[in-house]
Amino acid sequence: MTVAVTVALSAAGAQLIPAEYSAVATLTVSPITTSPFSSAAVNQQINITTERAILGSSQVATLAIRTLGHDIGPEELMRHSEVAAPQGSQILEVTVSADTAEKAAARANALASAYLIFRADGAKEIADAFIADLDGQIKEIENKANADSQERQQLWDLRAQRTTLKLVALSPGQVIGLAIPPTEKSSLDTKIFLVGGLVGGLLLGLALSLLRDRWDRKVRFADRLVAATGATVYTLNQDDEEESLRWILRFLTRSYEPNQRPGRPAGFLGLMPADPSVLVLKLRDMAQAHGLDSCTVDKDVLNGQALDAGWPLEIDRIELGSRDLVLMELAEFVAGSRLASISERFLESLVLVVHHKTNIKDVIAVVGQARDLPHMRLIVVFYDGRPRRRATDTPQTTTTPSGTEPQNLKDPSPFESKVSQQDMPVNNPLKSIERKLDAGQRLIAGRKET
Repeated sequence: MTVAVTVALSAAGAQLIPAEYSAVATLTVSPITTSPFSSAAVNQQINITTERAILGSSQVATLAIRTLGHDIGPEELMRHSEVAAPQGSQILEVTVSADTAEKAAARANALASAYLIFRADGAKEIADAFIADLDGQIKEIENKANADSQERQQLWDLRAQRTTLKLVALSPGQVIGLAIPPTEKSSLDTKIFLVGGLVGGLLLGLALSLLRDRWDRKVRFADRLVAATGATVYTLNQDDEEESLRWILRFLTRSYEPNQRPGRPAGFLGLMPADPSVLVLKLRDMAQAHGLDSCTVDKDVLNGQALDAGWPLEIDRIELGSRDLVLMELAEFVAGSRLASISERFLESLVLVVHHKTNIKDVIAVVGQARDLPHMRLIVVFYDGRPRRRATDTPQTTTTPSGTEPQNLKDPSPFESKVSQQDMPVNNPLKSIERKLDAGQRLIAGRKET
């Protein structure tokens, strides 16, 4: 989107910027001797930097306007002209830009001619002052009746100097390259604008992505979740949902310590907008299909009052302790001291279920708290609720930092299914467990008959 916008803006800018043409006139600068007392070596020296400044001056621009017919002001002409002087040479190049090729060439030639005229007029003005002085000296010697040989030699030298000064303004320089109307625009082409817009859009998009990733508070991607928490992360894949569920079940039933507490109780805590209820039911069904005696406990039954009263009670421990797997739905208020208490009394594993829109700070807080509990095992289940991929798309994968096998992403959520009536919570936790256990046994029986 960013690239498209920048390319469109660049194309619009290319149309709004007027066309521009540039023409170049080249001229040489000849030495000018304006003093009859200068040496030959000094006479041949030219300060090309000074001459370059003169060519770009307002006086020369004003003089050039007379040739152009006053179709442009001196300030504008100076603003659209540029003078260059190659190093170590006596050459000047004047470049003029205009909205047409003909105007550019005419203005460049006018500036070159105006510079030579200005230089010649300046030299003539200085030379005329010296000529007037020489004329006085010549006349004084000519008026003498008996001039000696020395005075006659001096008269010859004065006349030679006068001739040299008289010719000084005739060769201020020469135009060696007339400006011709260019055939191509000097302004940037539309293609360059489009390429610039494309490159600029890519860079801008990259910068915006980095800023979004830095300031975004959502989980967004499984890799970001792994980097932020360092926890074991399983991601769900609709294309092979059972494979993802088997990995989670493997984690919950795998023995990590020789003296595990009975019942292998696992709590499922969903951080908004993730809801673990259907995940719990599907795991229970899979566990029963694998021959495990499993049951579920609804989060609506495990309210804050029951937890604060010391749940599970002795009768609950006896009943639940006989199961191979107990899956408990935890409400969001089961955090802090309540999570610590139920972990010490009963809970063995915590499955943190998150959504791509879950606030990543909430995940980090719960993960940090769970790691402080001595007997708690933790995994994070990531659900990517963004639009479903096409069948031809290649599933993405992410690898957990703890070395577990890569799991595929899932679309859409398994948590959006409706919970059946038989799994609705009841007032008594054990009655709820029994009803769910009966449902699982019926499911096993049906599969065996099939």
